[in-house]
Order: sequence, then C-alpha cells, then structure tokens
Amino acid sequence: KNKKAEVKGFKETAFFISDTRRVDKKNQPIYGLYSSINRGKKQELVSGVSEMQILYGVDIDGQGRVNKYLKASEVDDWDRVLIVMIGLKFQGLRLTKQKNIYIRLRGDG
Repeated sequence: KNKKAEVKGFKETAFFISDTRRVDKKNQPIYGLYSSINRGKKQELVSGVSEMQILYGVDIDGQGRVNKYLKASEVDDWDRVLIVMIGLKFQGLRLTKQKNIYIRLRGDG
C-alpha cells in the first residue's frame, strides 16, 4: 500500500533567562528560566535562575563514551554528541548554587 506522510508543522521551543520584573528583599532583580513556543508569549518555568549554560557531551575517540563537554560552536560532528548537559545557576542569599541536568541522546553517554 502507498501511504502518504504529511508534516503539519513544527513547534519551536526556546528556553532562556529573563528578568521576572520582581525584586528580592534587597531590592535586587529576580531572574527566572522561561520558555516560549514559536516566539510567542514567554512563560516562567523556574524562578531564581540567574544563568543557564548548555554543553554537549561528545564521543571524541569513537568508543561510545563522552570524552569531552563542548559548547555548540565547538562541536564539529553532531553525530558524535551523546548527551546534553544543561547547567542552571540559582540566585541565593549568600552563595550561587548550580544544578546540572543531563539529557541522554544516544549510546551510553
């Protein structure tokens, strides 16, 4: 049988840090992690996130393991990317805390 495939369209989802337009007890701006679909209205996901960094775990030697984490501009062969690491820095009263989230794409990572 001849089946036809049809693509309805893609949704572009962006994640970014933005000012929440709120302030803390010291009158300092509070930032947050936001998302936006198709460049529409932004939606706050997590309050208190001041920075976000995305690094890509790359299998440099072809052994199926992450050998190095690189910025997107440093990745030469996207087929060798096994994992994405998203680092979030949170605002705090004394120290900035960081949380890393790992998303496995393929292989053992």
